[in-house]
Order: sequence, then structure tokens, then C-alpha cells
Amino acid sequence: MIERRPNRGVHAPFRHRPRRHWGPVLIGAIIVGVALLVFVPLLWMTLSSFKSVDETLTPIIRWLPSQWHFTNYTQVFNDNQFGTYFKNSVIVSCSVTVINLVVSSLAGYGLAKFSFPGRTLLLLFFLAILMIPFQVIMIPVYIVVRQFGWINTYWGLIVPAGVSAFGVFFMRQAISILPDELFEAARLDGAGELLIYTRILLPLCSPSLAALGVLTFLGSWNNLLWPLLVVQSDSLKTLPLGLAQMATGQYGVQYNLLMTGAVISSIPVMVVFLATRSYFVRGIAVGGIK
Repeated sequence: MIERRPNRGVHAPFRHRPRRHWGPVLIGAIIVGVALLVFVPLLWMTLSSFKSVDETLTPIIRWLPSQWHFTNYTQVFNDNQFGTYFKNSVIVSCSVTVINLVVSSLAGYGLAKFSFPGRTLLLLFFLAILMIPFQVIMIPVYIVVRQFGWINTYWGLIVPAGVSAFGVFFMRQAISILPDELFEAARLDGAGELLIYTRILLPLCSPSLAALGVLTFLGSWNNLLWPLLVVQSDSLKTLPLGLAQMATGQYGVQYNLLMTGAVISSIPVMVVFLATRSYFVRGIAVGGIK
């Protein structure tokens, strides 16, 4: 009997080797790089808010201040009308967010669950508005606001920003995936449209409303162009206008106070996002399904 020997010499180099999956490693490296690009300037801004004026102007890069000036946070409120700017930003941003959520949810409900003549044309109209930059329509909007007498008023700051085509389209996408049978069952039980809107629609769309609320609040809080056109008195200036005024000081720019003001202005946005981060992620995912 002839004994067969395993031919190890031919097939040894072709043995199965475990594959290295470089995809997750590459994605992780990209995420870390992007996080550093965001975190490093934020860290520099925060540390600079505790420095003196001379330390912020030195060409030598020093991350930690030689002496921590905690009084910058009290000085920025005492030397400037920073408290007034902060109050105005809170009033305007919260009002714009609430109005936008109500109007967008109502309009999105109508476009998603009601059939009426011109519904498709109206939806295309909102999509067309999304493609038009605000700089194109800001002069006509300013003329309309001036005709209403809303220049240098809270109305002029809030009402034009209270409705957004993006909000209407976003809520329409989120509401359209809800089953029609749910609303029909509520109508058969005798529920009116207002009751359906408040008791059924709003709880089901809470993630999308949270996501839209965060985006709206962030856009209104950082808005500089429109308040620059409408506001004329210091008593109505918002934080972006106040920071811009600090950055163009008559007797030089105090960069330590400017960084302090930037840190304070970023706190409300962080608090809002951290409070609604789980709803925000779910809302973005639901709004982008269709």
C-alpha cells in the first residue's frame, strides 16, 4: 500500500490568514481628528478667558495662564451691557423656537395627512424656499418689517424668524411616516383635530420636535445678520451683536473679555443640546427616513 504524504510545501503559503479590517480603525481615526478640530479651539477659548490682556496678545503660545483671572467673568458684565445682551438673546431665541415648533408642526401635519388642492405645489414651494439664501430676500423682508413699524422692536427680531421652510419640510417628513389608521381611529372615537394634534401627534413627534427645537435655537442664538439690520438701540442688541461690538472696540480689543463673553454665550447652547441629545439623534434619524 502506497502511503500518501500531505503536500505541505505547495499549499503552505496559501493558508487562510485572518483579514485585517481597517475600516473601523480608519473611521475611528477620522472621528478623533474631527473631534480634536472642534475641541482644541474650544479649549483655547476657555483657557484664554482666564488670562490677562497681555497674555492673550503675546506671540508665545501658552495654554495655561500664568495667573488665573476669574474676575474676567464679573468684569464682562460690569464694563459692558452683557447682561442685557444675554437677556435679549434668551427672549428672542426661546420665542423663535416656540413659534417655529408650533407653526412647523401644524403645517407639517396639514401637508402630510390632509388632501387638498395644491398640496404638492405648496410642498414644492417650501422646497424652493430652501434653495434661496437669506441674503437674497433680506431686503424685501426688511421693507415689510419697516412697513409694520417693527424696526428696533422684539417683533422685528422674532416674527420673521418664527417660520422656516426647513422646519415645515422637516416636520412633514416626520409626520408622514406615522400610520394614517391611528388618526382615523381617533376621529372615529370622536376626537377633534385639535385633540388629535395635542394628544397624539405631539407626543409621537417629540424626538423630531426636539431636534428641530435644538437647530432653531442654535440658529437664532448665533444669528448676527438680521439683528444687525433691525436693531438700532443697545437695549435690544443680542449676544452676537454685543460680541461684535466688543471685537471692534474703540480703544483696542480686550481679547480676554471677548473670549469670556464667547464662553458665556456658548453655555446655553451646550445645555440645550445635552438636555435633548437623545431626542436630537432620534429626531434627525426619523426626519431623514423618507
